[in-house]
Amino acid sequence: MKALLKKDIKGVGRKGEIKNVSDGFYRNFLMPKEYAVAITEKVEAELKQKTLQEEADRGKRKSSIEVLQTELSKKPIIIKGAMDDTGKLFGSVNARAIEKALAEAGRNLSLLHGKIMLEEPLKEKGAHKVVIRFSDGIKAECVVIIEKQ
Repeated sequence: MKALLKKDIKGVGRKGEIKNVSDGFYRNFLMPKEYAVAITEKVEAELKQKTLQEEADRGKRKSSIEVLQTELSKKPIIIKGAMDDTGKLFGSVNARAIEKALAEAGRNLSLLHGKIMLEEPLKEKGAHKVVIRFSDGIKAECVVIIEKQ
């Protein structure tokens, strides 16, 4: 029989997959623990509808990410900080500081939280390239300019 898995089950499959399982395994293990649902016409129709909705949502999200990607590549982010005469900061600029600067510039932060990738915090004056990784494998490069306060 075919069953739609509601949870990841070791040795059987992952959540959301449709698997062929024996009737006894479904009746005695999967159904009582609510790990799976038997595939009926109604469940299959709901699954197709859900898949179509997820694809539409993914398309909307991808287009908004692409808009943000072009916006980030066009305009640099300027962060001011206290530094010595040689151009070294009395601290550092990390991903949180970049997120804060983007928020102050009025850019959409809900898509950026936790996506800014820095090998190490920025500690010197000047322009630095920063990579932002989004879902679906989309990357954006933006320039962060650190200036003296």
